[in-house]
Amino acid sequence: ACLDAQHFDSTVAHYSFAAFDGGAQPSRVGGRTIRSAKLVVSQPCVLFPKLNPRIPRIWNITSLPSEMALASTEFVVLRPVG
Repeated sequence: ACLDAQHFDSTVAHYSFAAFDGGAQPSRVGGRTIRSAKLVVSQPCVLFPKLNPRIPRIWNITSLPSEMALASTEFVVLRPVG
């Protein structure tokens, strides 16, 4: 599901290309600083990049942070079945 994080005052964990490239840890930012819709990450998943397939950015999220977790729409969220 997509979410407009601008309506949240609290800190969110933002999974983005920049965060992946900077050490594969989500950025902790204020919800109001995010300027576009994001994907809600509510369970362990794999984030697969839509852009620049020559740059490996496959992010295996095995545990969620305590903050609300949001992913850039530059990723496809792959959730396990079963």
